[in-house]
Amino acid sequence: MTIFTAIPHLQEGYWKTEKERVEVLNSEPRQAHQLRSVQWNQSATGQLSRRQNWSLIAFLEEDGGLSVIIDDNPEDDHREDPTVASLEEFARKDHRFHQITSMWFDDEYYNAVLVDASDPSQWTKIATPEDVQKCFRRILGRINFGDLDGLSLGITDTVGLHSAILDHLLDNDAKTRNLFLAYQGPASTEFLRRHVHKNELTDLHICEGWPLESTVPLVEALVRQRQLLNFWTDTRMNPSDSLVASIKENWSRDDTPKCKKHFVWKLESPQLSYGRVYNHPKSMISLVQKVMNEHFTLECRPLSAIPPFPPFPVVHASDGPM
Repeated sequence: MTIFTAIPHLQEGYWKTEKERVEVLNSEPRQAHQLRSVQWNQSATGQLSRRQNWSLIAFLEEDGGLSVIIDDNPEDDHREDPTVASLEEFARKDHRFHQITSMWFDDEYYNAVLVDASDPSQWTKIATPEDVQKCFRRILGRINFGDLDGLSLGITDTVGLHSAILDHLLDNDAKTRNLFLAYQGPASTEFLRRHVHKNELTDLHICEGWPLESTVPLVEALVRQRQLLNFWTDTRMNPSDSLVASIKENWSRDDTPKCKKHFVWKLESPQLSYGRVYNHPKSMISLVQKVMNEHFTLECRPLSAIPPFPPFPVVHASDGPM
């Protein structure tokens, strides 16, 4: 090997390791040890220890106005004593270690705790489209679009905050595992469609107001995916017989069925209550199917945790079609 061919190989090795380091800094801390360079392993671990994740919160006030604020989002935080920062305070923090990893635009989420933990001067009022643009100029580069821990877009507003963040999420090909989504137009449908194809969503809550003709096919495709653990819909949509049969069949064939799956549909009209329990052929997990007034539920539970209910007919998954 000549010196002229060695240099490109050295550069290739450098960039590959540097790429690994950057990827690890945007992933779980436990992955820092995977770096092949001891020096960069230590550097990545040190930077991870200084990293602080934050949530962007939009608060719907009693008069209908909007305010936004930032609060810290550590994994072990139960929202009892959050650290709060205004947008200006957050913008002054070191961008290498302070990033936004979740967004909550909801009129109920965190409100009481955050109001108590913050000073009124820390809230940024959002009253005009210009306020929306100014807000995102400050924080757009600090949002970890590629790995959001949670995303709740439960507020639909008249000044364009929901629409603006949805546009940014689409432009940056954002990804989350937990999604609470109100309908704001075709962009909402496109955002949901992309998550169906990403095949990584574990929790989905669809608010009221979604158009059935475009939503039902996406929901049915998503619910069939094994990674989805929890699904709720406030939009009235009856699950098709073929979808329910498909879920049951996939569940009965799964050698390691998850016991936390919970699918809830708000039915188009109330129905007579009934319930069934399906036993899995290879595990101690059961699939509980029930209708209670206007809700249809499919839930995986351990046999020992079947809820009290008027006597369920028990069906063994291996006994034939369910």
